[in-house]
Amino acid sequence: MLSKRSTIYFFISALFIILACSTTDLFPIPDATETPKPAPDRHDVTIPEDCYREGYQTYVGMERNYCFSYPAGYYITSNSTSNNIELKYLAEIPSQEEITSMKDIPETLNISLIIFYELNSNEPKLQNFALSNPQNDNATKLTPWKLNNTKAFIRRIVIEDAENNLKNVSYYIYAKRGEQYYSLCFQSPSLLSDTGEAAKKMEDLFFLVLDTFTFLN
Repeated sequence: MLSKRSTIYFFISALFIILACSTTDLFPIPDATETPKPAPDRHDVTIPEDCYREGYQTYVGMERNYCFSYPAGYYITSNSTSNNIELKYLAEIPSQEEITSMKDIPETLNISLIIFYELNSNEPKLQNFALSNPQNDNATKLTPWKLNNTKAFIRRIVIEDAENNLKNVSYYIYAKRGEQYYSLCFQSPSLLSDTGEAAKKMEDLFFLVLDTFTFLN
C-alpha cells in the first residue's frame, strides 16, 4: 500500500511540476454553527470489495452509482443532497470575527471532500465539462487521469504565502461515466503548512479516496 501510494504521489508531483500553477481566492470559511450529521455506516447491499479498506469508514452512494472509503473523524454535512455530498473533518472552526488577516488563520483541520453529480446528455466531451468550471480557464491546466479505470482529468490549485511558508493545495477531479459527470473537490478553507497535521490529513483523505473510489456498475 505504501509503495503504491508513494508511486501515485511521485507521479502526481511530476505531472504538476510541468504544469503552471494558478491561484484563486481562498475558499470561504464554513459556518461555525453548522451541526454535523453522522456519516452513514456500511449499507446491507452487494458492492465491490474495492470500496472497502479495513479500519476505515465507507460511503455508498447507491443513487449516484459510486462508493469509497475515508478516514475516521469525517461527517456528512447538512449541505449534502443526493447529488452533492460534502464530507468534512470534525474540527473547531474559527468565526469570521476571529480572523483579522490571512496569517491569523490557525491551522485548523477543516479538510473537506465535495462530490458533485450531474446528468448531462448534451455535453459529450469530458474536457468541455471540466472547462465549464470558472476556475478552469485553460485546458493545459487539466491533466489526464483515471478514476476507477474511467477517463478523468485532475487539476491542482496552489495558493502560497511565501512569507510564512504556508501553502494551500486543493485537488479537483472530473470524470464521466456514460451521461453521468462527477466532480471530486478536495479542499480546505485555510492555508496549510507542508509539515502540519492538516496537510497530512488532506493527503490521507486524497489518496484513500482515489484508491477506493469505485463505480457500482
